[in-house]
Amino acid sequence: MTVSTEVDHNEYTGNGVTTTFPYKFRIFKKSDLVVQVVDINENINVLVLDTDYIVTGAGGYSGGNVILSKALANGHQISISRELPATQETDLRNQGKFFAEVHEDAFDKLTMLIQQCFSFLRLSLRKPSFIANYYDALNNRIRNLRDPSQAQDAATKNYVDGQIVDNTNAWKAGDDILDQKIDSNFRRTIRVPESDVDMVPTIAARKNSLFGWNSSSQPVPIFSMTETADLAIKLASTEMGLGGNLVGIYDGRPPVVVTNTVTDKIKDGAAGLRKDFGAVGDGYHDDTAAFNDWWECLMDLLYKRRGVESDETAVPFMLQKGPRLHIENGTFIYNGPGLNITDTDAFVFIADGESSLATKILLPDGVYLFDFDKNPVHAHLANLTIHGGLGAVRYKSKQRSTNSIHLFENLRLSRYKECGISNNAIDMPYFRVSGSMFYGDPTKQTVGVCVSGYAAGGFIRDSVFSDNRYGIKLAVGKNSVESNGPATPYLIQCNDFYRTGNRGGSASYDIWIEPGVTSNNAGRGIKLSQNKFGQENLKSPDTHILIADAAVSGSGLGLNGDRAHVETQSAGFVSGVRFDGNDVNSNSAGYIAPFIRTFTPNVGNFRFSDLYDNDMPSRIIEFAGGITQSQIGNLGRTNVFDASMCLALQKGVEPKLLSNMNDVFRLIDPLNYYVGHPQSTLVPVGGQQDDFELLYSGPTSTIGLSNASRSSLNNSYGGIFEAAEITMNTDEGRAVASISGGLAGRKHWIDFDIRRGSSNPVGSVVMEVMDPTGVTILFRRIILVDTITRWQKVVLPYIPNVNGDIIVRFRSNVYVAGSATNFVIGNLNVYRNETPVNTGHNSGLRMQWDLQHAVKGARHEWYDNAGNLRAKNGAPTSATDGVIISANPVV
Repeated sequence: MTVSTEVDHNEYTGNGVTTTFPYKFRIFKKSDLVVQVVDINENINVLVLDTDYIVTGAGGYSGGNVILSKALANGHQISISRELPATQETDLRNQGKFFAEVHEDAFDKLTMLIQQCFSFLRLSLRKPSFIANYYDALNNRIRNLRDPSQAQDAATKNYVDGQIVDNTNAWKAGDDILDQKIDSNFRRTIRVPESDVDMVPTIAARKNSLFGWNSSSQPVPIFSMTETADLAIKLASTEMGLGGNLVGIYDGRPPVVVTNTVTDKIKDGAAGLRKDFGAVGDGYHDDTAAFNDWWECLMDLLYKRRGVESDETAVPFMLQKGPRLHIENGTFIYNGPGLNITDTDAFVFIADGESSLATKILLPDGVYLFDFDKNPVHAHLANLTIHGGLGAVRYKSKQRSTNSIHLFENLRLSRYKECGISNNAIDMPYFRVSGSMFYGDPTKQTVGVCVSGYAAGGFIRDSVFSDNRYGIKLAVGKNSVESNGPATPYLIQCNDFYRTGNRGGSASYDIWIEPGVTSNNAGRGIKLSQNKFGQENLKSPDTHILIADAAVSGSGLGLNGDRAHVETQSAGFVSGVRFDGNDVNSNSAGYIAPFIRTFTPNVGNFRFSDLYDNDMPSRIIEFAGGITQSQIGNLGRTNVFDASMCLALQKGVEPKLLSNMNDVFRLIDPLNYYVGHPQSTLVPVGGQQDDFELLYSGPTSTIGLSNASRSSLNNSYGGIFEAAEITMNTDEGRAVASISGGLAGRKHWIDFDIRRGSSNPVGSVVMEVMDPTGVTILFRRIILVDTITRWQKVVLPYIPNVNGDIIVRFRSNVYVAGSATNFVIGNLNVYRNETPVNTGHNSGLRMQWDLQHAVKGARHEWYDNAGNLRAKNGAPTSATDGVIISANPVV
C-alpha cells in the first residue's frame, strides 16, 4: 500500500458535546498517535492513551477515530498527529522469502518519518523565501524571548514596560526642575490673593503712567502730570463721593452710581448662572453651589416687592416681583435635594435657558430640580433640557392657587423616573405646557405631565410624549375638604403621542383620566383636539385613553404624579369630554387597540368627531373591570359618535362595534358607514312621493349566484322562502341582482335585510353597486353582522351618474373556508323616491303572499292573483291560502 497523502495530523475545535474526532492518515499501531489539547488560555496538555482517549483504525490504511473519555470543551482545540520512532525494525535475510507487504511497510515508515521531519520543520520560525530578509511568525506569539542587548534585537513586552516606567520617572525628575524654575520666576511677580484680577490696560492706555489700583482693586494707569498722584485712582473709583461725583456738571443732578452686586443683578432679572454664580456648565464639574447661590438670592422677600394698588383689591395676586435667572448654553450638573419654596414663601418663579438644544441640566436619581412645598404665585420655565432625576417640576401643595399663569414651554425632559411636570392643586387655573418633549425612563411607570383639580384656562399643546407609561394624567385634586376634577376644564391640542418600543412588554397609555367623585365637573370641558394618537409599537393591553382610579399610595409621596392606576371597577364619573379632529391610529402588527378603556360604567356626554385611519379602533369605548350591561345607566347612553371622518371605513375597513356594551352611542352618519350596524339606531323612514317607482322587489331566494350556493327561508316579516342563506364556496363567492331603469341625478334607495348565517357565519357583509359590466364598483358599504341571530335593516341612498342598469352584489368581507362562509339576505327592494319607505309592511309594493304584505301580530293579509284580499292567522303557503276578507272590487 502506498502513502498517498502528505497529511500526518488533524486539528479540530470542541463544541462541548463531541467526543469522537477522526484522523485521516495511516498509523501502524495506536501508540503512533500523539493527542494534544489547547484550552482558551493557550495551555497545552498531552492526553494519555487508554486513559484520556482510545484509538480505532490502527494498522489500517484509511485512518480511524480518536475517542475522548469526555467531550472536548467548547472553544478548546485538539491536535492529532503521527509521531514514529526513528528506527528500522524490519529484518531482511539473504536467500529469505520476499514478502512484498513487509517491504512496503518498511518503505512506508521511511516515508512517514520524512513527513514527520517536514512537520517539525513547519513548526519552526522561518523565512518565507530564500531571498526574504525577515522571519514570519504567521500571527503567532513568541514566548520565552531573552531581553535585548544589541540595537536591532527584538524586545519583550516586559522590557518595553520597564523602559516606559524609567522614562516616566525621568520626566518627573525633569518636571521637578522645571517647577522649581517656574516657582522662582513666580516669586518675582506681583501677586494678588484673589482668584483672578483684570488685565492691565493696553499700551496706548498705560504708556507714560504709573501702575496703580482703583477702589475695586483693579489695575489702572496713574499719570504723574496731575497735581495729586491719586487723582486718577479717585476718578476710577465706584465709591460714593468719588468717581463721577468728582466731575462737575453744568446743570441738573449728578448721575446715581449703579452698584453691580450679584444679588442686585438677580433681583433685576439680569443674572446668569455661569456669569454671576460661577457655574462651569461643562458636564463634568458639579454646579450645585451655583444653583444654591442663585436660589438664595431669589428668596429675599423684601426686595422690590410692592403690594396691590388701591384699585386692585379684588385681584390680590397683582404683586410686582419678577426676578429671572438666565442659564447660559452648556451642560450643568445639579446634585442637591431639589430647590424648594417653603410654606412661608410667596414667590415668583422664572428661569430660562438659551434653548432646549443648548442648555442642559443633569439631575441625580431621587430628586426633582424644582420641588415646591408651596406653589409659586407665578411661574415661567422655558428653553431647557432637564435630564434624569424624578422630574423637572413638582407642585406638592394641594391648596387652591388662583394667582397667575404657570407656563412651561420649549422644554425637553428626558428619562425622568416619576413625573416630568407634576401638579397636585385642587384649583390651579392657567396651568399651561407648550412646545415641549417628554421622554420618560422606559423602565419606570412615568407620567409626562400631571394636571389636577379645576384647571380653567389651562392647556397642553404642541408637545411630544413617548416612553411614558402615561403621557398625560388628568387627575382629581383632593385635600381634606374638597375633591375636584379631573382637570376641569382643560384643552389638550396638537400633541403627538407615540411609542418607540423601548418599554418592551410594559403597557402604556397616551392619556389617563381619573374619574371624579360625582358627575358634576368630572371632566366637563375637557377637550382633546387635533392630537395624533399613533399606532407605533402598540401592544396589548395598550390603549389611547384610559379611565381608571388611582392607587391609594404611589412610588413617592403618594401624590398625583407618582401613583399608578388600578384595574378594579370604579364608582367614579367622567362626563362632558370632547374629542375633535384627532388623528387616531390603532392597528399595530395585528393588535388593534381600543380608543378608550374605562373601568367605570359612569361615562357619558362624550362626543367623538375624529379622523380614524389605519383601521378603526377595536372599540371606541371598551368597558373593563367586569362592567355588565345592567350597569349602563342614563349617563352611559348620552355619547355621540360622528362617523364623518372615518377614513378607514372609506378605504374598506370593517365598521367594528363601537362598544362592548349596547346602547352606548347615538350616531351621526351622513355617509351611511354604519347603516344596518348592530349598534346603530338610525332607520330612516319616510313616505311615498307622487313619482315613486319600484325598480326591484324580487325574492332573494332566486337571486343570482357565482361561486356560491343558497338555501331558502322565510324573510323578516314571514314571507315564505323569500329570503336566502348564501354559502360562499370560495373567496370569490357572490350573490347578484340586476336592476333596470336607473335615472341619472335621481335618488334611489337600496333596501334589504341581513342576518347572521345559521352555520359558519361571516363577520360582515359587503354590498356593492356595480356598473352594467360588473367590473367597476360605483358604491360600497360594509355591514357588520350582529353576533345575535336577528334581522338588521339596511337602507342606503344611491344617485346614479348616468341612465341605465346597475348590479347590486353581496359578498363576505372576509372568507374563511369552513368557518366564515354564510350570511342571510332578504327583502331586497330598489326604488326611486325622495325618502325611504317601509318596504316590509307597505301594500303599495305588490302586496303578494310570497312577497311584501301586511303582518298584524300573527295575522297575515295579502292579495291573491284575482285581486281578492285574503287573511290567515299564520304565514300563508300559497296565494289562495286563508280566507277572503274583501272580494276583488270592480275598479
